[in-house]
Amino acid sequence: MSLMRMGGVPVAFGGRVVLDRVSLDLASGERMGRVGAHGSEKSTRRQLLAGTLLPDVGSVNWAPRPTIGCLAQGDDPFGGVAPLPPLPPVRTALRTLLNPPHTVRLLDEPTHPLDMDAEA
Repeated sequence: MSLMRMGGVPVAFGGRVVLDRVSLDLASGERMGRVGAHGSEKSTRRQLLAGTLLPDVGSVNWAPRPTIGCLAQGDDPFGGVAPLPPLPPVRTALRTLLNPPHTVRLLDEPTHPLDMDAEA
């Protein structure tokens, strides 16, 4: 059974096409990861899946509608946006996302603030 189906979704910012006719099927119980270089539109895909970015064309359908937990890079899990959230809130947010009631978890560089060597 398909948990999520994205069909024919293009995304453009300022006239520049960043995703062109993206399609994806995700079955119930399946796991997916997206790894790529900076600027390869990983965050854009997460926003489409989370419903925070709506496609002008195509569709993103969840069936049945799951409980989506999301932690985006640069998000302060307790409100606002910070370039590097403090460690305790990030750990708390990760712990919360990895437990019910979330049936879908969308994580965008969730361990980045925990890796202090990456900042060097």
